[in-house]
Amino acid sequence: MYTSTLSEPEITYTSSGRPKYRRLLLSPMEKILNSFSVIFNLAMWIILLIQLPKLQDQIPLHQRDDGIIDSYVSSMFLLIFPGFGAVVFIALYILTLYPHMLVLRRIRVTTDNAPGVYMLTRGYYRAIGLVTQILLLAASMIWLSEAFANKVPGLIVILLPTVGIVVGTIALTLMFNSLVQDEAKPLLNKHEIIED
Repeated sequence: MYTSTLSEPEITYTSSGRPKYRRLLLSPMEKILNSFSVIFNLAMWIILLIQLPKLQDQIPLHQRDDGIIDSYVSSMFLLIFPGFGAVVFIALYILTLYPHMLVLRRIRVTTDNAPGVYMLTRGYYRAIGLVTQILLLAASMIWLSEAFANKVPGLIVILLPTVGIVVGTIALTLMFNSLVQDEAKPLLNKHEIIED
């Protein structure tokens, strides 16, 4: 489960003494998380680009207490959801190229456990990215359906991604910490390094 593959096993060290691999290939789980993140983001783009021409140019954004809509926004504004999702994916992808910088300082990383710890760390951030894509897709579909009904999007459109990402991050953090506590746990030492 915690098998890592090094395509170029050259090791350098950070100023704090942590091992740094020039290239550590993705684990199967990371590839799955990445693939689903891309699929959900592409689904947002495709659905919205197909549906936007069917919407009126301006869609409701806000209404007064008496129910009268007093603010509109361009229907193209809905593209903020897949756009933000794409930015998150790219940012996390770049971030995970440097897993030695992401691991908590209290975790003791050695050359023996580094591939396993780094794989879990990258997987943690990729999982957060996937949760973000799913929540953005859900929020965009809710707003799209409200726009077709000429209704103002409810707070759910804002709360779903915001609260969901926070709760999802907390849950993933607890799970991640349980896996890497006690100096990266013995199971992380059981990885297999395959050198080309």
